[in-house]
Amino acid sequence: DARAHHRFRLEDVPGIPGLSTVTYRPFIPFVIRFRSRPLFNLVAATHVRWLLDRIGVSFDVVWCFDVNLYSDLRWFRAPLKIFHPVDQVSLQYQIDVAATADVALSVSNEILRNLRRHDTPALRVEHGLAPEFVEMAERRRQGDGYRENEPLRVGYVGNLLMPYIDRPVLLGLIQGHPSIEFHFWGPRASAESNVGSDDSAETGALIRAFEVMPNVVLHGPQATPVLAERIGEVDLL
Repeated sequence: DARAHHRFRLEDVPGIPGLSTVTYRPFIPFVIRFRSRPLFNLVAATHVRWLLDRIGVSFDVVWCFDVNLYSDLRWFRAPLKIFHPVDQVSLQYQIDVAATADVALSVSNEILRNLRRHDTPALRVEHGLAPEFVEMAERRRQGDGYRENEPLRVGYVGNLLMPYIDRPVLLGLIQGHPSIEFHFWGPRASAESNVGSDDSAETGALIRAFEVMPNVVLHGPQATPVLAERIGEVDLL
């Protein structure tokens, strides 16, 4: 029915045989995961079972990059479970995901240090880099070098909707430097985010404050080629 379709959609990815994406909405708001973890885990486990039934196939591998979404990778019933956080894990429920995985991977030893509290093998894998960023760096190296902007430009690439941003410090920096332009690339609303978001009043207030600041530009999410070109034009990231 229409309501079920609203919560679940399975689509083939054009041009890549055998690859599909699942788009879904949770049974409860994602923000509950930060406010009542036991309740969220109970609903999330039920939701995973519901998703697996709807997809209709079993997973060979579950590869999880999210530190706040699935507390137990065994819910997916996959023979191989990989936990791959690329942001710091410090809360106990984030660290404990490693205990339900067969292997933990990350981009830095600082992140892996907390995961090694469990017996799960933990391995460091360096960051990937899209070719567009390599090409930009090569142009710089070969003579298309850095030129200072007037006014100076500061760039930020990331999820402005996550709850861990120190909003007072960020706003203070921008307000304290009115002669500098601050450019932000990343989601401005939950509909633009593919990694979850914090729908709190504080996050909404931050975005609204940015929208009226004369020295702030919110670009929203951008394709990789555009992003590589634009960040090459700032003075500081």
